[in-house]
This record gives sequence, C-alpha cells and structure tokens, in this order.
Amino acid sequence: MVDLSKAGCGTVSANVARITMAGLMLAGIVAGADEAIKLTASPQGCRIGLLGDSLTDGATWPLLIRQAMRDAVKPVPRFLNCAVGGATAGDNIRPLDEVILPAKPDMIILFCSGGNDLDRKTTVEQYSKDMEALVKKICDAKIPLLILRDRLAGPKFMESEQKDLVPYWTATNQLSKKYVFNIAKPYDYMKKAWESGKWMWEDDQNHFNLEGNRCVARTVLDALGHQDVPLPDVFSPEPLPGIVCKWRFRPAVKDAPPLDEKSVRELKPDGSWKDIVIPDLPDPKDGWWWVQVGQEGYWLKLNKELGEAPYYIGMATISSQNARKIYLNIGGSVRTVWINGKLVFRENASSPRGFHYGRERIPVELPIGESTVVVETGNKSILSLPEEWWW
Repeated sequence: MVDLSKAGCGTVSANVARITMAGLMLAGIVAGADEAIKLTASPQGCRIGLLGDSLTDGATWPLLIRQAMRDAVKPVPRFLNCAVGGATAGDNIRPLDEVILPAKPDMIILFCSGGNDLDRKTTVEQYSKDMEALVKKICDAKIPLLILRDRLAGPKFMESEQKDLVPYWTATNQLSKKYVFNIAKPYDYMKKAWESGKWMWEDDQNHFNLEGNRCVARTVLDALGHQDVPLPDVFSPEPLPGIVCKWRFRPAVKDAPPLDEKSVRELKPDGSWKDIVIPDLPDPKDGWWWVQVGQEGYWLKLNKELGEAPYYIGMATISSQNARKIYLNIGGSVRTVWINGKLVFRENASSPRGFHYGRERIPVELPIGESTVVVETGNKSILSLPEEWWW
C-alpha cells in the first residue's frame, strides 16, 4: 500500500482518500487500485476535463455517458474536451497546461493507451516520463484523475498490438506507486464483448464504432461508481448548447485573398448565397458518426449544397436582449470567425486542437441587439455561442 499522504493527491483516513471539490466527492482513490471512484456530484453535474487522442476527440463515449445519466435522472456531467486525433502522451501536456488546468475541473479523465506513441516509436522510457509529467501536474493541482489505460484493437492488430503495448500499460501502472490516481481498463470490457461476438471497430480496426464506444462509456460509468446506470439502447446525441441554426453560405472564390476587416464589412448576401439550417443531417449511408455530429449541430454538406470549393464563407445574425459574455465554441474545419466585423478567431494550422466541438473556447462580449457572425470554414464544422464554457 502506498502512503497516500505523500503521493500528491488528497489526504488519508485508513485506506481511503477523500477529496471534496466544488460539490464533488471522490472516495476509494487507492494507488493503482481497481476500486471505483464514487461520485456525488452537484445538481448541475460534475465538470470533467478530457485528454487523449482520436478515441476521445470523436466525443462519442462522453455523449453516451451524458445520455445514460440523463435517462437515469441523475446529475449529468459536463465536459471540457481537449483530446486531439493522433496525440501522444506528451502531446497532451500543452492542452492540460493551457486549457484544462486553468478551467479547474472537478476531475480529469485521460484516455491514453500508448497506441500513438508506439506508432511514432516513442520509447517506453519517454512515454513514462510524459505520463508522469501529466500525472504530476494534475496531482499537484489536487484534481482527481482517472486514466483509461488500454484498449483492444481489431483482430488484424489484436495479437501484435497487445504484445507491443503491454510495456506502455505497465509504465502507467508503475506511476501508481508514486502518485494517487485511478486506473480503468477498457481492454477488459472490450475483450469480454469480443468473446461474446461483438464487433467494435471501424474498417481500419483501430478506431471504435458505436459498440466500441459503448464499452468505453461502460468502463467509465463503472469506474465512477455508476454500475446501476444502463447505457441507452438507442444513441440520441443532444444538440449542443448555443448552436447558431440559421446561416447563409457561399463558396469562396478560388485564389481569392482571405477575409479582412474591410471585406467582412462589405459582405452582402445575394442570390449566390444559400440558406443552411442546422441540424444539417447527413445520409445515414455516410456513417453513424457523421449522423452523430449532424445531430450535435455540425454543418456537413456544404460541398453538396454549394459545390466543391477551397472553403466556404458563412454569415448569421444573432440577437441579445442584454450585453453579456458568451463563449465562441468551434469544431471541425473552421478557419476564421468574425463578430461585428472584428476577428475573434484565426486557425493556427501548426497547432491543431482536434475536430470535436469546443476545440476552441473563446470568451466574447456580446452587445445588446443584433450581431453579425461571419465564418470561413471547410465543409464540416460547428459553431456555437453558449453562455457556459462546459457542455
């Protein structure tokens, strides 16, 4: 048994550590243990920061958890998703420092199985150092941490990947001898599902289909003490908060310069612009995940509605009865956002933050009356203006 009083998170009473933060009670945080973290969240639901790679960037398992808790009439957790497709353990340090720690979440979930580190030939030693950097920062901030340590790849990679990844998983276990956090193992849930005949992967046998995401959601719910909460039979993602529903779009002219303050002010929608109303649901044949993000509020068919183009320019009008602070939340391939002629976001291509909704959260002061929002974007994106930073 590790001396929890010296491990960087929490205090000790017998064999149980208790941390109370913002109405959240976590119990049973034992180094390296499989014991559940017990949640008693505030009525509005605990705030959970998410780190990881594409398996979390897609946001399916967090949405399944929200739906399950809502259906069970229990406090629904709210998320701050900072996962990025292709991210290694070390890649998660920047979003942790820049976004999640300043937001002071009630807890953090890190889904890091070592797969991207293995692909990039990161040594186990370096992986361990990067994971320790993450864990230490979180524990020093006294934020409860749940690490999703592993996963099961499809049969094409199952045997070789499991063998190659075990040292990375062992490195995570070793950290639990020094720091206090919980480990949950999606691999065990997926292995059981595989043995019962369920297929859990997309065609690449790497990314998860809906069934694979259900296994992750089940893992997390059980780890958080919600074994009694069933997963929904039908996945019905809720529209994301603050979605701007009515837009007018036109294709960008090839080789035209990007918008600036002058050209934004001069934009006048005419017959060449097309009305786009959200939700912009795709054909189910396009795939279940595109249906998910369509239900969330992404626009997905600009190329079909307007023809192929380098990118698209959109305009919307929003109104407010009072001056207030809102948060510009974007996802997908948004390039720039202008509000009332002022640039509030420009994409930094050298520093990707993922595809998921809320990959950028930017505070904006909204005046009384009508405001004009202009966006330059690729074919698949989302933009919303909620009053809260969490979803």
